[in-house]
Amino acid sequence: MSDRAATGRTIWRAWRGTQHLVLAGISIALLHVWSGSVLVPGRDDVAQSIWPLAPTFLAFACLEGAQCAQRDTDRLAARGAGVLRCSYVVVFSVFVLVATGPSGPFADRWVLVRNDALLCGLALLAVELLRPGTAWVPLVVLPMGTWLLGSNGPGVAPEPWAVLLHGRGSSSAAAVSLLVLAAGLTGYVSQPARVEGQRAVLRRRSVSGVRSGR
Repeated sequence: MSDRAATGRTIWRAWRGTQHLVLAGISIALLHVWSGSVLVPGRDDVAQSIWPLAPTFLAFACLEGAQCAQRDTDRLAARGAGVLRCSYVVVFSVFVLVATGPSGPFADRWVLVRNDALLCGLALLAVELLRPGTAWVPLVVLPMGTWLLGSNGPGVAPEPWAVLLHGRGSSSAAAVSLLVLAAGLTGYVSQPARVEGQRAVLRRRSVSGVRSGR
């Protein structure tokens, strides 16, 4: 029993469990407490306009956990690394479904899940394509730009490109979310196998070079 508890604590720390809970708590608090009119110059009813952006906090949790899982898997074989990354994705998916359950008085759970899928897919792409110190940039620029440039206020349709603010019936927002999530998952889960394949090629070249030198 103690070994299982120790393993659980190790996984909790490796996947930044505490940070996940804090960021999920912020998301839930925004959706429940921040439900009234908030006065911002030039913006009426801010909370009811930008609640679809609340999943940004969950996406930051995904980014943090994915980066930690990535660093840990660098020391494992390709199969073990892929399993660890898949495990993190599955656990985080369950975590998102639980966290978006209490969606607040004006929020739509489907939109929250859809937007979280898009932003988490973007986070996984950032883990693979950007440096660790700059991977957070897309998760800040996209929601901020969506609110500042894509929102036209309560009761007015957002700009076509601002898919994070689209309603439940938007097929384009659903399609974009699925594509970004699929790209992020594919890149994140398959990366260990690609790295191991590249290492195998380098080892073969090194061995052949030593033999030819002889």
